[in-house]
Amino acid sequence: MKAALALLAVLAAVNLASAVRKDEVTLTMVNAGTTGQFRLSMSTANANNMTFERVTCQSEVLNDCPQQRVLKDDQNDFIRVNFTLFNAKGPNGTLATFRGLTPIRIEARLCYTLTSATDRAWRKKNKAYPRLSQNCPRLVGKRDWNAASTGNATQLGLDNSGSFTKDFNTFDEIPDATWFASLWVYCNGPTEEQLCAYVSTEKSTNTSAPNPNQAYMQTQVVMGVTTGMKIACGIMSAVGPLFFVIFFIADNLHYKKTGKPIHWF
Repeated sequence: MKAALALLAVLAAVNLASAVRKDEVTLTMVNAGTTGQFRLSMSTANANNMTFERVTCQSEVLNDCPQQRVLKDDQNDFIRVNFTLFNAKGPNGTLATFRGLTPIRIEARLCYTLTSATDRAWRKKNKAYPRLSQNCPRLVGKRDWNAASTGNATQLGLDNSGSFTKDFNTFDEIPDATWFASLWVYCNGPTEEQLCAYVSTEKSTNTSAPNPNQAYMQTQVVMGVTTGMKIACGIMSAVGPLFFVIFFIADNLHYKKTGKPIHWF
């Protein structure tokens, strides 16, 4: 019996170690050669002219690129993520995926840079690569992977080249921060869909192999919390304790007079 339990424990540990989160890029995936297969870039525009300008800032530090457009919450700004498959590593020039899984969907997301994450403990990366749910919360766009496409880098089709555009005003709770773009390819896994290919505009950790896509975008909060909202919050914060004190006194007086607590209904 003990031997059987020990065997089950070992098998569970092996399965746990080999498991891949559906929303996480793992070092195993990176080492499998599924990254770096797309050219990826960002561009921004304002609704006044809708002329998109490519984001070329190489620094993830706030205000390091004054010549670059800063997306603000009081402007009608747009963000666009452009992608092109150019270095497919799979058989016959097709997209290489983790464990050879079949692509079903692609997503473009904005991710906080490490500089913008470390000043907020709840947003820190806890892995070598970010989890979607923590560090890449802003979805720019997604679409299904066309199964009829060849996926060949020399035959650019629907899945091989395109862009996603998002109205910046539709994003909620955007702080002052710098961001990089990421493209996630989802595949059908053994039990559920999971990430199977990945590329970003984040600086490469390998100095001998710099990321040709490297670029960072900056956002700035202009509106913030208005004065009227601060006054309203102050009033409501004062009314609550005041109401409690009034009720406490009234309840005591009523109990001394009638021997019963106050009933509201």
